[in-house]
Amino acid sequence: MMEWFSVMEKGGQVVDLWLTAIQMEQFHQVHSSSILQEMILRLWDGGVWNMVFVGIDTVRTPAGTWPYSPYTKVQTTPVIQEKPYLTYDEEYGYGVIVPELRTDAVGVSWESGTKGKFVSLNKFYIANPNTDDADTINEALAAGKNLLLTPGIYEINKPLNVKNSDTIVYGMGMATIVSVNGNKAMKIADVDGVKIAGVLFEAGEKESDTLLEVGAKKSDVSHGANPTTLSDVYFRVGGSSYEGKVENCITVNSNDVIGDNLWVWRADHGDNVAWDKNTAKNGAVIHGDNVIMYGLFVEHFQEYQTIWDGNGGRIILLSK
Repeated sequence: MMEWFSVMEKGGQVVDLWLTAIQMEQFHQVHSSSILQEMILRLWDGGVWNMVFVGIDTVRTPAGTWPYSPYTKVQTTPVIQEKPYLTYDEEYGYGVIVPELRTDAVGVSWESGTKGKFVSLNKFYIANPNTDDADTINEALAAGKNLLLTPGIYEINKPLNVKNSDTIVYGMGMATIVSVNGNKAMKIADVDGVKIAGVLFEAGEKESDTLLEVGAKKSDVSHGANPTTLSDVYFRVGGSSYEGKVENCITVNSNDVIGDNLWVWRADHGDNVAWDKNTAKNGAVIHGDNVIMYGLFVEHFQEYQTIWDGNGGRIILLSK
C-alpha cells in the first residue's frame, strides 16, 4: 500500500497495488506506454502518452478516454495469476506463494487475505551461477525440483528442460540465462501450470532459433484451468557483453499461456549493437490458442516485432 506516488517514467507496469494517490509528471520522450492492473486507486493526477487501466477498482477515475486523453480503460482483468513471491511462514519456514488464478478480476488480490498455494523452499533446487550449469540444473528439474535462480549470469550450452507440470522457476536479482552454444535457453513442455518469474533470457554470440520455447509444437491440449504463466520475463539481444544472435526471442506453442509484463528487446544502444551485429528477425512468436498478454513490450527487431497466428488470443497493451 502506498499513499503518494509521483513518477516520471517511460514505459512500465504496476500490478496488484493499493495507491492512495499517484501523480504522473510529463517529460520529453518520443514514446511511452504504461499498464496498471488489479489496483485500488483513490486519486489519479496526470498522464503521459498511453496509460492503460485494467481491472482497477477506482473511487476517482481519470476523466476522458483515448484518443482525446491518454487513458484506456478495461473494466476487468479477464484472467490473471499474479507473480509467485518468497515468503516466510512461522510453521513451515521459507517458501514461495503461488497466487490463485483469478478471472474477471478487479482490485488487489490480497485485500481479504492471501489466496494461493505455499510451496516450501525445501522443494526447490537453489542454483548458483558460479557452480551450476545446464547439467546440474536439468538433473534437479528432472527429479521434480522447482528452481530458484540466485542472482547472477548463467551461461548454458544446452537448454534447461522444464518437463513437469506446476514447476516454478523463480529468478532473484534479475537472474540471467545466456545461451552460449546456439541452443535454446529454456524449453517448457506442453504441461499444466508452469510458472516462470523474474528471469532474463539473453542471446549469445552463436545464433539460437529461440531463447524460450513454451510447448514443443502446436497442440489441441487445453490448459485453461491451470495455465503456464510468465511473470516479469525479459529478453535481451545485444546491448551488454554479448553480440547476441537469435531468430526470435520467445516462441509460445502451448495454449492458454498468460504473459504478464514481458520486455523483448533487441538492443538499439549499449555495447555490441549494430544492424549486422546483434541480429534478430522477430521478437515474440505466438502460435498457441487463447494466449493472453498484459504489457508486451517488443522493440527494434529486424523483420517483425510480434507474429501472432494463434486463435482466441488477447493482448492488453502492446508496445513496440
